Amino acid sequence: MSRYSINYKDYLGSIRCCNKQIYNCGCNCSGKAGSQGYQGVTGTQGATGSGVQGAQGSAGTQGAIGIQGATGTGFQGVTGAQGSTGTQGAIGIQGVTGTGFQGVTGSQGSTGTQGAIGIQGATGPAIPFKIDTQIIPDSDILYGNTNSYIGIYQSFASTYPSCNVTGLGFIGTCSDNVYTYTLFECLENGSIGCGQRTLYEHPIGSTCSSYQYGPLDYPTMFYCNDAKYFCAITGGIDPNILPYPHDAYIDWHWATLYNTTGVRQYNNGKFTFVATYQHILEQYNANVNAGSPDPWISPIPNGVGQFGIPMFNPSNHNNL
Repeated sequence: MSRYSINYKDYLGSIRCCNKQIYNCGCNCSGKAGSQGYQGVTGTQGATGSGVQGAQGSAGTQGAIGIQGATGTGFQGVTGAQGSTGTQGAIGIQGVTGTGFQGVTGSQGSTGTQGAIGIQGATGPAIPFKIDTQIIPDSDILYGNTNSYIGIYQSFASTYPSCNVTGLGFIGTCSDNVYTYTLFECLENGSIGCGQRTLYEHPIGSTCSSYQYGPLDYPTMFYCNDAKYFCAITGGIDPNILPYPHDAYIDWHWATLYNTTGVRQYNNGKFTFVATYQHILEQYNANVNAGSPDPWISPIPNGVGQFGIPMFNPSNHNNL
């Protein structure tokens, strides 16, 4: 047979040798197989066809909805009885107190109105103050030893306060005195006993009383080293029948006369004595109860008030 085998039956056109495969060639060559040829380059994508999209078919009709099944006719079951309440559970322990910071203190509120004043408390006990002597200072150290007379020239006594403090209304005058006062001397040389020498008397009913003053007038008085002076109430209206309390106050005004080169010169001052109404009342009634013929004088020898109801140097605590 020829090297080339040609099947004319499948012939479609010009045919070459069997070293190349020809489409629809009926050659049947049986020579040695050649090596694998390289993959040919992929051809370019062919253009997409441009045919028109077919129309959407119409939707089928909705099937009919089936009828609702009948509702069951079973009865509602009976509600069960309320179960008993369970026992109270134990109370839990106290939680720990929080440790947050103390809040800022608010501002001070406004002060409330003043409360009512309480009732007056009872008066406390008085602290006795009993000093009752006073003196005339020695003026020789001022003027030399040339004094010629020492004496009282006027006194002032009062037992009623002014209209500024009384609360009882004005009685038409600022002069009121319901007691009699006596000024006594206590000599230091012992020639006359204490209180045995009466110097001056200020009478009841008088507020201002004047006395003769001069070298020839009696009595003369002495300086501090030689004499002391005290005052007592020696008469007056019974304090139990007075319409209101009457305290006692008296000034004794003294003067020392000096002759210096023929010109009179004076050094002067005063004694002041006081006594409260309560003190006067108590001493008066004590004298009466002791059987004294004179209720202003104590009947007890050397006792309190043997010359009259004592008066004291000014103090806030005059009392026996």
